Amino acid sequence: MLQNKFKTDALFDLLPHKMEEYFYRKLVGESQEEIRVKLIEFLKFCLLYPQAKCNIPFNDEIDEIWHLWILQTRQYQELMDKLPTKTFIHHTSNEYTTDEEIFDQKKEVNMQVSFLVSYVYNFGEFTEETVHFWPMANKLYYKHDNDMNKLNLFLRELAVNYA
Repeated sequence: MLQNKFKTDALFDLLPHKMEEYFYRKLVGESQEEIRVKLIEFLKFCLLYPQAKCNIPFNDEIDEIWHLWILQTRQYQELMDKLPTKTFIHHTSNEYTTDEEIFDQKKEVNMQVSFLVSYVYNFGEFTEETVHFWPMANKLYYKHDNDMNKLNLFLRELAVNYA
């Protein structure tokens, strides 16, 4: 059985109360619970991205969280300093690639699946509430007959094989 490395409550230790309130004020029309889910997913990205060897796409809702946080430059730097890797994550467009970053679609897909395996290993299973934030998870969900149990089983089996 996989042990989740990070618990949701521990993730919220990375989120100062004033920043949480900031997001509630900025994201008018969304419930606090919806905002908290998005914040948690963004924090999961921040924890896993430094080990990722590819760009990790997420949907516009998570990107909006990132944009709002970056606007608070001091608080964003504080978040980066709290991460275990202490790695500053720059926000750049995927459209800017260098000559060394020749796009290899198969490799990119494998790396994104590897990220999802890390997600499951570190945070537990995807849910109906979280899968749509991650385009590759959404694609795999569709390929597994829109069955969350099948998706999570697939990713758990990969996690066990690579743990």
